[in-house]
Parts: sequence; C-alpha cells; structure tokens
Amino acid sequence: MTSETRNFNDIPAGALFEAAQRSIRDQGLKIQSENPSTLEIEAASKVSMKSFGQRITLRMGEIGPTSELKIETSSGQLSDWGEGGSIIAAIFDGVDAHLAQMKAEGRIAAPAPKVYAMGEHAAPSPPQPKPAQHYYVAPPKTERTRVQIVEPPPKAKGSAGGWVLRIALALGMLWLFVSEDGKAFMADLLASSPLKSFFAETDIAKYDCDRVSELVKGESLQNIFGGRFKILDVKNAKQVSKTDERIVCTGKVLLSNGTDDLMQMSVEKAGDYEVLYRVEPML
Repeated sequence: MTSETRNFNDIPAGALFEAAQRSIRDQGLKIQSENPSTLEIEAASKVSMKSFGQRITLRMGEIGPTSELKIETSSGQLSDWGEGGSIIAAIFDGVDAHLAQMKAEGRIAAPAPKVYAMGEHAAPSPPQPKPAQHYYVAPPKTERTRVQIVEPPPKAKGSAGGWVLRIALALGMLWLFVSEDGKAFMADLLASSPLKSFFAETDIAKYDCDRVSELVKGESLQNIFGGRFKILDVKNAKQVSKTDERIVCTGKVLLSNGTDDLMQMSVEKAGDYEVLYRVEPML
C-alpha cells in the first residue's frame, strides 16, 4: 500500500473534489464510486506489467481555509514496483493543474483580507468574533457529478447437488454398518486388507482352530515358481499345540488353483497390538 497526503491553502473542499475527479479521468482511471457528501472517491486502474490493477482511494477534508487530500493505492501484492507512487504523483499533478485553471476562470474566490480599524495596531480593542471566510465555487460547466451505488453481490445459494451427495453418503454409511450385506462387505474388505493382522484379536487364549482358519482365509500363498494362489477355505482344522503366545493348527487348505493340501497354520503374538499368522505346507 502506498499513500500520500497534501494540504491546499485557500482551496475549498468542493473545488478540490472537482479537481480530483477531473485528474482521475485524465489518467485513464475508472471511477467506481464517488460521494460528494463525505468527499470520498474510489477508483481503479487497469492491469499492467507491474500489477493486476490498483485500487485507489481519495479522501478529502476541510479545516478552515485549508483543504486536505489523502490518496492511497493498494494492489494486493508484496510489491507493485513503484506503480502506486507514480499514480499518486500523477493525480496530484492533475489536481494542481485543474485548480490553477479554476482560479484562472474565476471560479475560486480567495478570502477577503482582514481590514484593521484605525489605531487597532496601537490600542487593540477587545477580541471580537472572527468573521467567517466565504468561498465561492462555481458549478462545472460541462460535467456533472455522478454517484455510482455499488450493490453487494448476491449470496450464493446451496446447490441441490450438494444435498444429493450428502444424502447418498448417509445412506451408504447406513448400509455398511446396519444391513447384513454391508456388514458382510466390510468383513470381506478387512479380510483382504494388509491391516488385518493389526485389527485381529491379540489374546491367544481366545483363539481356536476355527478362528485361525477364518484369519488366514483370503490370504495368498506363493509357490517356488512364483505363482500366487488365494486361500479360499480351510477344512478339518485340528489343534496341534497352544500356549499363551502361540497356537498351531492343521487343516486342508483349498487354494484358488483348485488344489487342497494339508497345511500347518499358526498365530502368535507380535506385541501388545498385533499378531502374526503363517500358513506352511506339511512336509
């Protein structure tokens, strides 16, 4: 953001406002809004090689015979490469030129000089109220002040598609966790998940051979030739041994290649939150 403030002596705020309007148009800037009551003007520049456009704000005020003009520019960038300062300088130059022209045309009357009574400098009289200084600003000859009211953009309304998606997600979650088909789908998904061992029961005391069989279903075995076959089912599972840390069972394992071989299955603890399970052919 770049800003600069200048004072103009013996210039009424109305004349300064008009000169600022003209100077902005001289620079090819677009006036977006202007308010003669509050003496504020909002303008904008076009996109350039230095910025995506500048937002320019002019604020004026009047204190006695002196008027003040503050100009601010903002591009929304970390740096505008001096463009804001150049625009401010050009606007002030234009204001000076138009004020000089208005004075030459007699549209700005200077305040009348103070007249002293005879002998006032030697024996000043008691303080008297200072007469108000009057200025005259003639209306512009060819231009009219236009006030542009910028209405806020309408609020975006929620689309019907968003509600449809929410309802579909809610129904999907309901199907997964309530219906039998959904529960079966989740069970199959977890059975084939690499995280199955992480979510499996870690208390070996709760295992029997049926539970071991369910745990290994869906896993794949690889033979010495690199072929991989999925475990479809386990039949006639029998317990061989069981301790607090490990259970071992045997059973006929049906593979996806159509074979069913007698294999050894084991589950053992691998920490507080995980178990390891193995399926090995019986030699």
